[in-house]
Amino acid sequence: MSQDFHMNREELQGLCENEPQKMVEIYESLLMSYHIQQARLDALLETVNEAICIIDESDTVVVWNPCAEHLYGIAAKDILHKPIEHFFSNLMLTKVMKERRTVHEEYHTPCPDTHVLINAMPVKLSGQVIGGVCAERDITEVVRLNQKLSKTHEEVESLKQEIHKINTQTDSFSSIYGHSTAIREAISVARRVA
Repeated sequence: MSQDFHMNREELQGLCENEPQKMVEIYESLLMSYHIQQARLDALLETVNEAICIIDESDTVVVWNPCAEHLYGIAAKDILHKPIEHFFSNLMLTKVMKERRTVHEEYHTPCPDTHVLINAMPVKLSGQVIGGVCAERDITEVVRLNQKLSKTHEEVESLKQEIHKINTQTDSFSSIYGHSTAIREAISVARRVA
């Protein structure tokens, strides 16, 4: 099925004129190769657990997988073939494409209350940037849990300080071990007098 289709323009024109059936075979073979690659790409996009977005050189969305639909609540039919700027204002993908750089596992907030780790890079063909691709892993719940944990940690530290204050206060009567009613009343009277 796989053939090497590197021909110059003159060879291709000669083939069209002299061997039209051979051209049809090459076309059918190329078309089949395209369909196979498309099926593989579709399976990959359905399989991964990351939100995948691919844009072309004019920032138009050309690929938007089901995880991206779920993460951002935007259906593929609504975003495909439209400028990505219409949906997001904080765009790492377009920045990566314009700057011709790659990012790996970089923390990013593409929209309020959504936290992701992003991998992104420009798509190049013959050295020319023709778009960009990104894969984003949702870490929103991890960030929220971390914020709750930090707040709880602060509360625990505050309580520790309060307990330490209580335990280190100078109370002359704190070393008395008795708990009978008579001893407690005597300590209470003594505290008032002291």
